[in-house]
Amino acid sequence: MATKQRTLRSAAAAALAALFLHPQESSARVILQMFEARHATIERLMPDIFTAGYGAMWLPPTARADSSNFSVGFDVFDRFDLGREGNPTLYGTEANFDFMMEQARRAAVLVYYDTVYNHNGFSDGYRADVQGQTGCQLNWAIGEGGYPGFVMSGRDLSLPFDLEFRNICPSAQFPSPSCDTDPQNCRISNLIDINHDTNYRWIRHPAEGGSIANIPYQQPKAENRRFYPDQDLASPYADGVKPFNRANPLAGDPVEENVNQMLQRGTQWMLEVKGASGFRLDAVKHTPAGWFNNIYDPAAQFRGRDFWGRQITPFSFGEFVEGNWNVLAAYHRKGFIDGYWRNRTVLDFPLFFSLKSDLGGNFQNILGASFDGHDGDGQDGSAGVMFVSSHDTGFTGDPPLLNNIAYAYILSRKGFPIVYFNAQEFGDGRPFPNQNSRGDALGQFGSTMTTLVGINSLLVNNISGNGWRSLWQDNDVIAYEMNNTLVVGLSDWDGQGPTGQGYIERSVSNFGFRGVTLREVTGNASNPLVDPVDAIPDTLTIPPTGSVNLRIPTTVNRDGARHNLAYVMYTIEPPKGALTVSPIAGTIAPDPDTVEPVFIRRRTPIDIVTADTLTIDFQVDPAGTDEDNAIIRWNYGLNVDGDGSGDFGIAAGVNDPLVAGFENFTTGRNPSAGDPTGPQGAQLPEGGYRLAVDLADAGVPEGYNYLSVLSFVPRLQGLPPISSQTRKVVYVDRTPPDAALVFPATQSGAGDITTSTYGFVVDNPDGTGNSAHYFWNLPQGVDPVATGMLNDSNRASRTDRNRFRFTIENLPGGTDQELAVVVFEETGNYSVNRFTLGVDLPVQPATGWTVR
Repeated sequence: MATKQRTLRSAAAAALAALFLHPQESSARVILQMFEARHATIERLMPDIFTAGYGAMWLPPTARADSSNFSVGFDVFDRFDLGREGNPTLYGTEANFDFMMEQARRAAVLVYYDTVYNHNGFSDGYRADVQGQTGCQLNWAIGEGGYPGFVMSGRDLSLPFDLEFRNICPSAQFPSPSCDTDPQNCRISNLIDINHDTNYRWIRHPAEGGSIANIPYQQPKAENRRFYPDQDLASPYADGVKPFNRANPLAGDPVEENVNQMLQRGTQWMLEVKGASGFRLDAVKHTPAGWFNNIYDPAAQFRGRDFWGRQITPFSFGEFVEGNWNVLAAYHRKGFIDGYWRNRTVLDFPLFFSLKSDLGGNFQNILGASFDGHDGDGQDGSAGVMFVSSHDTGFTGDPPLLNNIAYAYILSRKGFPIVYFNAQEFGDGRPFPNQNSRGDALGQFGSTMTTLVGINSLLVNNISGNGWRSLWQDNDVIAYEMNNTLVVGLSDWDGQGPTGQGYIERSVSNFGFRGVTLREVTGNASNPLVDPVDAIPDTLTIPPTGSVNLRIPTTVNRDGARHNLAYVMYTIEPPKGALTVSPIAGTIAPDPDTVEPVFIRRRTPIDIVTADTLTIDFQVDPAGTDEDNAIIRWNYGLNVDGDGSGDFGIAAGVNDPLVAGFENFTTGRNPSAGDPTGPQGAQLPEGGYRLAVDLADAGVPEGYNYLSVLSFVPRLQGLPPISSQTRKVVYVDRTPPDAALVFPATQSGAGDITTSTYGFVVDNPDGTGNSAHYFWNLPQGVDPVATGMLNDSNRASRTDRNRFRFTIENLPGGTDQELAVVVFEETGNYSVNRFTLGVDLPVQPATGWTVR
């Protein structure tokens, strides 16, 4: 046991020393591409995303779209407008965005946003009223100034007509170039193309009027200051760029910029202020590679933050629909190149095209297809982001026929694999995005996908080094071993196999594993639908010679039943354990079947914690594999064990992603393969681990919190770890929801309100509240909940993620009156918040009455 602990601590120390040698986010993780869901929905589903094991999400463009608030977002209108109260985007408001991002951070899930640098929306137009022009006339382009930050036309500025866009107002006389022959100057999907070669300098988001530097046609807004860095702050960056003032956002200083500098500022804002982890770069084929080298990469260098707030160069990946490695290589840049840290690659279209054509054909071709091989090593995961389907797969063909096999392949090899999930929250008849997604991505319809995701995170991507070993390859079967941790066998035989038995057998003689028994961990070998006669072994014993027969299911079993689970994966059987917390005050149940659509139902039950001190127990199943250590992580890595060290936490996050943020069970440990340690170690059953957490001292936030436990198989020193992960979500509810009165702005008890009808605005800063009620001059000592005073007539409207509004009429005049606001959270906990206000009504003139 002591050996294991020394090994992990040494890894953490080495990672700390390597911090400045590797200043970029590079740990590969499974990406959930989650489209067609509001940010509030994603926040509510974060427990499911966490328990499924995803390490990252790819979300659609979140900024205001041009065509409508029902647009997916690729037709960008305003890059700094993430939705406002009363005018949300398809995905909600900026407040929805911020609270969702906080949940992702707690759950240690990175968020990559789809970002558009090549174009804006569909609308062209110019100031047609100036010179009597009638074509391409749009009132919004005249009245509101066109796309914020851009000038549509220079016709009445004595400047070139197109100015900051190419080919606006195309016509038969002036057609737009074809995207096939001139991809970098065309209008893809008729979206207006940004001209990155211009150098017109304006204050593009003016905050005050009167400056000749203000961009034409657009009205100054004081709020625009928050979209600029504060020039009075010291720069934390080597290139001297000033940071945004997150403590005082309106201290930003608008400056003159060209188009490229504005796009750089938007990149910095999304990373530094809004917390994006990186980007999926849309349509890079249509923008020169040099633009990303010279404009994007400098704007991204060190601007990202990891979960602990340290500067990193974020990961990004571009969309280039191309199968040629040499063409794609121009858009792949990783490492310190030409004076900048770069961390950028491309979607792996070469592999996607091979999966489409070679599954059911020459299967072994997929092994050499990935763009990952452009640097000479096709299995190390250093290049390309793998996918089987996506939101616009329909533009490049349908997903591969053998969908499960394709996902099993990309999830059992090194690199960044994507699982595409369309939540269909906006309807199931939308032609775009593609609705042919993995309905089981979050476990709604079986565990096929979540099992593969778990295998990837524990046995493939989070294991250092690249020990890929080919075991077999032919037109029907490929088999390989990963890192001395996992054996993978895949078949693309669509049917019952060559012998009609529902499997294919190959004799393999070059295993890295020797003298061990492995357990099949996808569940396919023990699934009676896949293997009704138990012909595929649940365990695989590898003799010292390293030679054994490997049986792999085909897509149809021997009885003719189709299952499409034509793969097996074996490893040393990991421990199994149960994670419990106490005391708990109740449980938030999963969503009922009445929640529609089915894809947005939360499946994870959540224990409610109201005590100040929590005891966490982890117990390994004594009937299963022994373990020699278990470690725990709270959220992304809060220091909850009370020893102040952080154990494997912050330092290990740099280059040991498996144990990043984890800590020891310091209250008590009694490993099955080791001696009891800790104050209560001897009191625990074998395989028992305990940690007492003071929630206040640990700084544990209210609301959802995410617990992970890793338990390790005993292995010889130097061999990669094999572990299992147990996850649990708890709702910490130690304090009632808070409330802050926004309007009226003063609560002095005199003159705060000057009208008898007033619209009140109340915020819930901690974001735990989900409903509110209000009362005027509620008697002291009266609890409106206990006395049954709540009803629809005193219910406030929830108008934003943490905002409530209501109007009270016929307010009486007078000083030191009281508004009571009751705020509830989903646990049933509530607060009664009282605000002292004065109502100063105007004196009404006397009225004379004449009696007739």
